[in-house]
Amino acid sequence: MTKRDFGVLRMSAPKVQASFSLSPHQGDIFFARLKIMRNQKRVTWLTSLLALLFLTSGSASVHAQGGTGKMPPPMPRPAPNLRIPPPPTMPPPTRRVPKKSAPPARPSPSQLCSADSPKQATGRTHSVNLGGGVKLEMVEVPAGSFCMGSRDPKPGFGDQLPRHRVTVPAFYIGKYEVTQTQWRAVMGNNPSSLQGDDLPVEQVSWNDAQQYISRLNQISRDMTYRLPTEAEWEYACRAGNDEEIMETDSEIHAVGTRLRPNAFGLSDMLANVYEWCLDLEHDDYSGAPTNGAAWLSGASSKKRMLRGGGDCAFRRRNPSTASYSSDGFRIVAVARTR
Repeated sequence: MTKRDFGVLRMSAPKVQASFSLSPHQGDIFFARLKIMRNQKRVTWLTSLLALLFLTSGSASVHAQGGTGKMPPPMPRPAPNLRIPPPPTMPPPTRRVPKKSAPPARPSPSQLCSADSPKQATGRTHSVNLGGGVKLEMVEVPAGSFCMGSRDPKPGFGDQLPRHRVTVPAFYIGKYEVTQTQWRAVMGNNPSSLQGDDLPVEQVSWNDAQQYISRLNQISRDMTYRLPTEAEWEYACRAGNDEEIMETDSEIHAVGTRLRPNAFGLSDMLANVYEWCLDLEHDDYSGAPTNGAAWLSGASSKKRMLRGGGDCAFRRRNPSTASYSSDGFRIVAVARTR
């Protein structure tokens, strides 16, 4: 029997007998593979049997000692053009991440600071006779606490932060900025670039203001006169108002003639010239005093602070020796210590 005209092929081996039904085409495949394996000397009766089982789809039965002698039914071959869909792709297991609780809301500056400031002056005044009928009028600012700094500063104005509570003792402060008449009555000259008796004196440095105050303390010995601290100035400017206060009138004019006085009876806190303060220059309020005192540590004395410019929270610094046509001052008086 040749490999092309057989219908049934039988193979015998010790303890194993198998019979197969092969088509002529399947027989060609089987004998070709068997010949290759024989040439490579890898064929045995068992490899021949296994090759026949895996390379054909014909029916077969195997009788083995101790077994049932039946093979499982052959697996059906798919149709030639049938597309077998790929096995479903299982999504990777999702890792459960515990939900993070939202961070607590950051308190606003108004929540961090609460003001307790009177909203009107005490009504007490103080006057200094400068000679020649010229007087320096002052009003008393009541003691209280306020929130110093800006509630929401504009970009580039971080020196108005952090907003913090400051408690200020009572003090007297000039109702107006020092005028050119008042300067001339004490110093005997007028350095201002824009001349006018009732205009604020300007183009005076911080050092110039100290000379004026030194002479004023010799004229009147019942009080101690000095520049305001930054805290005193802003407290007096706000006059019990915790909101943002701004004015746009920056043109120099006769004192007390443009804007209405604030609740403490002070004029031109937000207009006319910038006003010198005692404090040294600092980039912001980190570490600033909270008792209304001047901040005289932690910085060079080459620059001092000015306030004004249309905003109660606005801060400006200049060299203490510099004199500009935009810079003036007003006077504070406190009880003289013995």
